[in-house]
Amino acid sequence: MTRSSTSSSNLKSVFRFLKRTLVFAFAFVLAMILALLLTGWGCQSGRLGTAYKKHARLEALSSPKMVLVGGSNLHYGINSKMLQDSIDIPVVNMGIQQSIGLQYMFDEVKESLREGDILMVLIEPSSYIGMPIEGQTNIARIASIYPKGIRHLNAKQWYNVAMYSGMALIQNFRDMQVALSKKLRGKPTFYESCDEFGDYHGHKGKASQFKSRYRDFTDDKFHDNGILPLIDHIQKYVEQKNARVLIGFTPSAKSMSDSLFFGKIQMKLPPEIVVGNISDYILPDAFFFDSPNHLIYSKRDMRTQMLIQDLREYKATNDLHLKGNY
Repeated sequence: MTRSSTSSSNLKSVFRFLKRTLVFAFAFVLAMILALLLTGWGCQSGRLGTAYKKHARLEALSSPKMVLVGGSNLHYGINSKMLQDSIDIPVVNMGIQQSIGLQYMFDEVKESLREGDILMVLIEPSSYIGMPIEGQTNIARIASIYPKGIRHLNAKQWYNVAMYSGMALIQNFRDMQVALSKKLRGKPTFYESCDEFGDYHGHKGKASQFKSRYRDFTDDKFHDNGILPLIDHIQKYVEQKNARVLIGFTPSAKSMSDSLFFGKIQMKLPPEIVVGNISDYILPDAFFFDSPNHLIYSKRDMRTQMLIQDLREYKATNDLHLKGNY
């Protein structure tokens, strides 16, 4: 065999290998996409599936309205009807889970904002000190469970969808098992326990399961995860719509909080849009259900009243137009 024929044979072998590799890669990606979509469909009765109910209300409301965005602190710990009755404009609770990331939380609602609306941002302290604004595992899960939201994803979020797809698939399977177990036992699912405002009621009557644990914030810093530029972008975008953005704070279990460190977080935020004081929301561990930001059901009204009081005090010194006599 001549040298040229040997080289030609080797080249053909390389091309065959590359072709097989590309076919395998394409088949693997396709299988992963189908698996995520199928398991995502099976998870629509879970917590992330409540996005369907929340978006239905968001799209149905006229302006002015208040749109609450944030993590699961909102899902578990707000009484939207009480808030709505106090400020006398419609309220929708869009909060589901913080690891979706603030970027998606904003992008999924920004097209619905109109003149006179109020975007109320209530994200957990950990969102300011390291949680990626583009999300983690749950950005992949929300893409599989609520495919309409895919149009909001940017390049970094698509990268995270790919990176966390394996973990998302595992979590989807687990949630499907939980949903099936609830149905077999005749228990309401997450979706069924979520009311028309977007509030969750599945922990009503249940005692605290939160285990007190200490967290040392000594080595923590206000991470440069892009959240401050994002908040600046949100503020400018919302104001261009002749709407308002306000930033409030979330309940935090005392054993996993540090008032001095949390105060540093508040000092970094634009003071003209801050409502309330972060240290006021450091509460006894006994007030929390199963995480340092999920209130037990009986404390939802207390937290809502705190937010209403914060809005009242903010309104007294700022140009905030709310119709309620509160």
